[in-house]
Amino acid sequence: MRVAYEAERGSWNVMQLHPADMGASFLEVDWNEQAEPDGHWPPAGSRWQDMVSTEVVADIVAVELQSSDPERLARRWAAVAGAELSRADGMPVVKLANAALRFVPDRDGRGDGLGGLDLRVVDRSRLLAQASRHGVVVVDDCLVIGGTRFYLVA
Repeated sequence: MRVAYEAERGSWNVMQLHPADMGASFLEVDWNEQAEPDGHWPPAGSRWQDMVSTEVVADIVAVELQSSDPERLARRWAAVAGAELSRADGMPVVKLANAALRFVPDRDGRGDGLGGLDLRVVDRSRLLAQASRHGVVVVDDCLVIGGTRFYLVA
């Protein structure tokens, strides 16, 4: 795997693995000396924790990568992440500490890449009202914005 980018900025470190080697997307690994998900993260600024709002959406709980060969892609990502490959609803899944990576066939003809995100929704009615105001169509608990699918989960 080629490293496309890496930097050390005090207590924060970042490394991105090249998307051509990973397949579908680059893999970015960020870490800090606190090793906490809500710790110091310079790209978000010094006061990002004060700006977090979980009133409507609480978290991103899964990422969906689409591919012409989801099985092969899932095996590669699992190996690189050092994680176990499992299955959910017949699709390969890699479970990480704070989210899951789901691998699906290319459903929309855009090719290999990010297909969607699972959002843990706290206030579904507020989210749907905002989506409606912006002309976003919701079908089967899924919003499509810019080609990316946003799945609403509880």
